[in-house]
Parts: sequence; C-alpha cells; structure tokens
Amino acid sequence: MPFGAGAGPALKAARLAILVMLGLIVPGTGSAEPTSATPRVIEALDNIRNLTRPRQDGYTTVWEGEKFIQCHALSDQSLSCEAAGATMQPPLARVLTPDRKQRLTSLGWRLDPSFGAYTQTFPATLSLDQAADRLLAVLSQAYGADLTRIDVQTRWVTRQACPPRRGPNQHLAGMVDDDPMMAQTAVKGCAYTAAAAPAANSAGGINLSAGSQGTNPYDAGFPVASDAATTEVVVVDDPGGADQGVLREPRVRRPRRPRAGSGHREPRARRSRSGGHSSHRK
Repeated sequence: MPFGAGAGPALKAARLAILVMLGLIVPGTGSAEPTSATPRVIEALDNIRNLTRPRQDGYTTVWEGEKFIQCHALSDQSLSCEAAGATMQPPLARVLTPDRKQRLTSLGWRLDPSFGAYTQTFPATLSLDQAADRLLAVLSQAYGADLTRIDVQTRWVTRQACPPRRGPNQHLAGMVDDDPMMAQTAVKGCAYTAAAAPAANSAGGINLSAGSQGTNPYDAGFPVASDAATTEVVVVDDPGGADQGVLREPRVRRPRRPRAGSGHREPRARRSRSGGHSSHRK
C-alpha cells in the first residue's frame, strides 16, 4: 500500500473535529460548511451588534439573487432575523416548496404573517461565526442558494418601530431600506397585505377590490348610484313620438301604445257623432 493512502479519511475526520471546535460547524443545527462568504457575514453581523449609532438601527442582509435573510441586533445583542417569503416576492413560491418549508421549520424558522417572512431570533450567547454559519445554511438548504455567489450588505436606518421596506416587484422586496430613491415604491407600516387580483362578476364585468391598483371611475368623485337606481328602468312616454330606446322597456310599454291611440278613442268618438246627428234629425 502506498504511503499515506489510508491517511485521507483520518485527515478529513480531524479537519471536521477542528471545525466543530471552532464553531464553524455545529452538529444538529443544519449548518453549512464554511465558504468564502463566511468572513464577510461575520464582519457584517459584528458591525450591527457591536457598533452603536444614536437613533439608528443596523441591518445586515445576506442574499443570492432574490433569496435573502436580513438581521438586526436588539438591545440585548440578540439577532432578530427574517428570511424572505412569497408574500412580498411571489416568485419565491416556486422556490419554497412544501419540502423546503418543512426544512425551514426544522431549522427553527417560523412564518410571521406581518410581511410573510420566516423569522428566528438568535440569542446573544450564540457566537457571530455560528450565526453566520446558520444564515448560510438556511439559504443553501431551504432556498437552494449558491453560496459561491453570496452578497452581503450592512445598512443603517433611522430608528422607528416599523421602518420602510422595499415594495413588491423591487429587487430584494421586503428588505428594510429608507433610501429616498425607494420612497415611491416603499411599504410603510407594520404589516403588508398583497392586493387581490381583479375578479370577473356574473355580468362579465370586472370588480376592483379596495387593495388593487386598477382605475375605478368612481374614485374621481363621480356619484355612486344605489343598487335600485342602477337596475330600475323608468319608462317615459314621448309625446313627440321620438324613439327613446335607452329609457323604454319594449316588452312593457310598446304593446300598449297602439291600443291607447287607435283601439279605444276612435270608436268612442264615432258613437258620439252618430248619436248627435240622430237627435238633430228628430
């Protein structure tokens, strides 16, 4: 047997043991092997946890494509993190299959209905390298992200209970961002509900929901008639004989007009004239 042929497995096991001791691989937590992104994620998390800026909060975002996780440090130095969901990014519905949602759950993430993201809080006792490893693990295992193409960003925003977020159809929709360039499309508030799609009614028209972005003519101040006024047809006889087809109900009024004009009045007039002549002759 060539020298060193049996040393490969032993060296691999020793390397794994060293990584476990360093906290880069934590057994039982779904951790990923270290990548070139790991040091950048650790540095970004250290920035928001240990740097203090008056009246500002720091957010670290780790992403690949549209698959991202963002974290910010709480007052006790724990890390509150969100993993992107399909509410703000509908295309992620194809990524977050039932199996991957189950993987998110097994890794400790829970769905938060406020913005449809998956959340988890890492305690202050968790080291930054362990936190970085877990963030990369969930991106890889639950989102299928390519860890060789990871981007990392730290952003400091004005402290407020519900900071603005990038709106739907924007890159990294749902990410906290108070950049004035994003103000027109930003979501402001503590929750977001996706607008309902326009639905066809029984008459074939379109009903626009209150949350849709469609143009409703009544939004411009036009009066809105009641149901009775919009469905009742008022028939008005036209003394001039003009055909007011919009107002008349053909099946109700038109059959009655000939009887009223020639079927009753003329016979009564003839009987009256004949009776008058008869008395004159006498």
